[in-house]
Amino acid sequence: MWFVRWTRKFSNSTVFIGPIVQVLLVAFGTCSPLIINALLDWRYTDSLLNVSNPFYVFDRPFSINNNAWAEILILVPVALVVLLANLKPVIAEVRYTFVARPARVIEEEASLAEVIEVPTGPKSPWDEDT
Repeated sequence: MWFVRWTRKFSNSTVFIGPIVQVLLVAFGTCSPLIINALLDWRYTDSLLNVSNPFYVFDRPFSINNNAWAEILILVPVALVVLLANLKPVIAEVRYTFVARPARVIEEEASLAEVIEVPTGPKSPWDEDT
């Protein structure tokens, strides 16, 4: 998900940020049409505004008629395609882990830090000791 990759540039985001963003997007998509319908006092709920509400979209075929198999045969494959499209970033997110440095690497860095000498004294003509 591009938003999670973008947040990693600015902060330390964990594996849990992806599902949290998904839940917030579903909540926003569900609540936004409901709030707009309540504020505008619309009598007709069948509008293009409700497309972002997944619960309304899946409930609507059953509220129109009891035999909604045609709609289900369309909605389920579309939902599976969306799931499969989101599966690759989810797998990449789960595999993204931080590995602690081995003790050998820490020891080598410490020994290299001892070898490198930091020059003492002024670094430029304006840094003279007074």
